[in-house]
Amino acid sequence: LELQFTSREMTLINELKESLEHTGFVFEDVTTERLTVSGIPTIINESEIHQLLQRLISDLDMEVPDHHLSRNDTLAKSMAKSMAIRTGKVLNTEAQQQLLNQLFACKEPSVTPDNRKVFITLTGSDLEHKFI
Repeated sequence: LELQFTSREMTLINELKESLEHTGFVFEDVTTERLTVSGIPTIINESEIHQLLQRLISDLDMEVPDHHLSRNDTLAKSMAKSMAIRTGKVLNTEAQQQLLNQLFACKEPSVTPDNRKVFITLTGSDLEHKFI
């Protein structure tokens, strides 16, 4: 798969090339404005690669608000947001269980990469108050 980028975008991709390779990307040819991808992580569809890399570049450009994050953390955050399951997509029982297992295997399962709550625990009295 051959992708075109500006030379500035390619500079950012080159800075993260090793980290991207650790996530499962395999790059065959990297020039100043062209990138040939010969391998991708199994959880990414080939049609999503360009969009994912564009989002990563955008997130790196806007890194200032998240200056406390390392480049690898920014990469992980960007990839997580890009590969998130969209609202309305129906998952079978096995996929739902796998998703839950992956969630609870995370370092911080209770918050999203944007620091929003993933889930809350409601007690019986909490539910009673909601319906009164």
